[in-house]
Amino acid sequence: MKTALSILVVSLIVFLFVYNPKKLVNFVSSIYQFDKLTDITYGELDRQKLDIYLPKKTPNKSGKQNVVVVFFHGGGWKLGNKNENKFVASRLTNEGYTVLIPNYRLFPEVTFPAFVHDAALSISWLHNNHEKYSINAKNVYLMGFSSGAHIACLLTTDQKYLSNIGLKKNYIAGFIGLSGPYDFLPMKSESRKNIFPEKFRFSSQPIQFVDGEEPPFLLLHGKEDKVVLPKNSTSLAKKIQSKGGSVVLRIYEEIDHSSIMAPFVIGFNKTAPTVDDIVMFINSTKKDDMDDSESSIQ
Repeated sequence: MKTALSILVVSLIVFLFVYNPKKLVNFVSSIYQFDKLTDITYGELDRQKLDIYLPKKTPNKSGKQNVVVVFFHGGGWKLGNKNENKFVASRLTNEGYTVLIPNYRLFPEVTFPAFVHDAALSISWLHNNHEKYSINAKNVYLMGFSSGAHIACLLTTDQKYLSNIGLKKNYIAGFIGLSGPYDFLPMKSESRKNIFPEKFRFSSQPIQFVDGEEPPFLLLHGKEDKVVLPKNSTSLAKKIQSKGGSVVLRIYEEIDHSSIMAPFVIGFNKTAPTVDDIVMFINSTKKDDMDDSESSIQ
């Protein structure tokens, strides 16, 4: 019986690996213990839904999670889904963090800046509902991979997005960008030109809005990234430093665009220090004051 069950499990894993690697990654991530709340509506449209991952154990006496990470998926602004990133959320809940993963509208349904406005709307939902889910909104970190990092970075640098939902920049405790495009003008790809109409292209660049008043930044990039060149992170880091802001830059040797995400997967945690650097960054920048006053509201 045990042999038959083992064969069945192995066969399932092989099937998932061959036909849908993302399903395999998410399947094995279930070893971590968390509670998941699915398809919570943060807006009126189909893609305006989010998932919440809650750690099984609360890490402080107040009974509240002391950190919430809002993760925006990648996909070139035209692909991707929150459901494909369970492996990211489950790994972070293992560190005691609450994780939100919103969907947002994609091209060709919308063009820039509509997907950034969706992202801001999900932050508004968090601000208005954090008490209901015992989330302490004093430590909200925005994190994204690839195009998701671009979206999260604009929320952090361009004040108008948070202002539109009645919040200030200091509502965000920190930004974590993985393989993000932050400085990609001029645009050469016709596809990218379609996503970013000409009249909005300058305002699509997070680097243009850095003023030194941003929360701490952690920029992670693979040196072998040919999809989003590492100069995006190095240029942004230099701009933040020149303005007197706080930034940590890590360029990983022998890591390409996608493999920077591998350490979130069980068994691949040693391929790069991605998760270790994220945990160290959060632990060094999070606020210890658990006062619930809303000083960051405009």
